[in-house]
Amino acid sequence: MLPDSHAKKTVAPRVPVLRMPSALAEMRMSAIEPEGSYDTIRIEGQHAIDEISDWTLTAFLDCSLENLTFGTALFDHATFTGTRFAGCGMVHSSFVNASVFSGTFENCRFGACDAWDCRARSVIFTGCRFGYLNLRGAKWRDVVFRDCAIDDFDAVDAVLERVAFPGTAIHAVNLQHAVACDVDLRGAKLQEIHDVAGLRGTTMLVDQISQLASSFAAGLGIRLEDPEGDES
Repeated sequence: MLPDSHAKKTVAPRVPVLRMPSALAEMRMSAIEPEGSYDTIRIEGQHAIDEISDWTLTAFLDCSLENLTFGTALFDHATFTGTRFAGCGMVHSSFVNASVFSGTFENCRFGACDAWDCRARSVIFTGCRFGYLNLRGAKWRDVVFRDCAIDDFDAVDAVLERVAFPGTAIHAVNLQHAVACDVDLRGAKLQEIHDVAGLRGTTMLVDQISQLASSFAAGLGIRLEDPEGDES
């Protein structure tokens, strides 16, 4: 075993600063059509809470989506490049087979977010809230969740590389059969872990592991007993 001073360090996500164009054309939510292509537009302060917003197979380049409210948002097979989501709320969203490159999500609220088989690279989530985040089979690289809250983080069969969670609270995480490389959980506040073996390739603090002793014991088939209950 190598000494600690020579141990491999966890590589941080590589997320460049997103620089939006100085001039964006204003557009209405209702004007977005499936399979459409949109470049340097801004959609701001609009609501479709009682509707299904079908943006399947759409392509967004250097766009800003601000303070939008969705009931159901379908972004399946869509492509977002250099695009910013800010202050958006989605009761149910679907990013199935979508691609998100060099983007930001700021103070967004997601109920159930289905992003299985989604590809993401160089993306940062800041101050976002997820009820259920489904990343099954997804491939995410260079992604940061900063100061977020995630009730259920489901990444079964996902491939995660250089993903970090500074200041993020996660109630339950499931990495069963996932491939994790440089997944940094040190800054996360974890409550429950499903499938301890799925944590291979992640980095955690000793204190975190001790606080999650019951999850580790359950995953390894260890029975825990309180020593105070033993007879002397």
